Amino acid sequence: MAIEILTVLEAVEDHGVKILVHGPAGAGKTQLCGTTGQTTIILSAEKGLRTLKRYAIEFPKKFKKIKVIQINSMEDLEEVFDLVSEERICEWICFDSVSEIAEQILHQSKKESNDPRQAYGKMQDRIGELLRQFRDLDYNVLMTCKQKYVVDGDSGRTTYMPALPGQNLPQQVAYMFDEVFALRVENDDESGEEYRTLQTGKDAKYHAKDRSGCLDMFEEPSIKKLTQKMEDFYDSIEVADETEEDEDDDEESQDTHEPLEPHPSFQKDVYADDDDEDDDDEVTRPITLKEKIALKKAKEEAESEKSESEEDDEEPVEKREIRKPIRKLGSKKAKVEEPEDEDEDDDEDDDED
Repeated sequence: MAIEILTVLEAVEDHGVKILVHGPAGAGKTQLCGTTGQTTIILSAEKGLRTLKRYAIEFPKKFKKIKVIQINSMEDLEEVFDLVSEERICEWICFDSVSEIAEQILHQSKKESNDPRQAYGKMQDRIGELLRQFRDLDYNVLMTCKQKYVVDGDSGRTTYMPALPGQNLPQQVAYMFDEVFALRVENDDESGEEYRTLQTGKDAKYHAKDRSGCLDMFEEPSIKKLTQKMEDFYDSIEVADETEEDEDDDEESQDTHEPLEPHPSFQKDVYADDDDEDDDDEVTRPITLKEKIALKKAKEEAESEKSESEEDDEEPVEKREIRKPIRKLGSKKAKVEEPEDEDEDDDEDDDED
């Protein structure tokens, strides 16, 4: 089989919406299966479809689109898969609930096997594989399941998550879906009236996820409105101008091909002697930080010794007495008289004698 290279849009081509909803008993999971607004087949192992009877009587035209198939064994589930694979007979396939269907099949297989434990493990794998095949059909798929809670021993925090029989099946089924919602029953703070809501994002208490990225944290429990919101979101996305994208790509490609500057560690050390520049034949290696510090210190010591030797070589300058010129008074302009030498004064004294 040859491989096929696809674009992103081709790889994520729309094969229908895949939703998993977990909730407690009486939260309205079966009723949710009747809100698709399109032709629907409900696969059920429960006897709790009576909740839909009221709506079937009240809205006969709408509920003519909904059909029910009872699942009691693995053979029933495989037969339904063959039926919907050969011919598209509806828009939605709903499992109500996948927990009850799995438990019913596992219970039946344990009765028919001489080794119940071995049959239980094999049947879990087979159910997981078959559910994955249903998910990959070009149908919209809704699976409801029971809800369990786990109390953390350290923090005491309670977490609500999907509940399925076995150890591996719950994890397998939760990872199969892009949309995992928690169906919650709450009371209004002001009126005290009970209401139902779908939580689409995970928090500290409930496991949920929304890969479409367009749903609010809490949504009205209507599959028709949820899927319509997703479609409107993708239709509203504007296609970017391809010419602008091409220009941006060209600029980025030009930037990436500019010559790179050499790394500083491969450049000549700033503290190396100037004489080293003439040694072209000498092969040098990058100078380490320790060597740089040593060279700098040696250079500073050499400069210090040189300055000290220059000071020692200079002769001391003798201090000479500097006589200031004497000014003669009595004239308008004082004349500066230079002092006479002491030898001349001595000669005049000798003549007088």
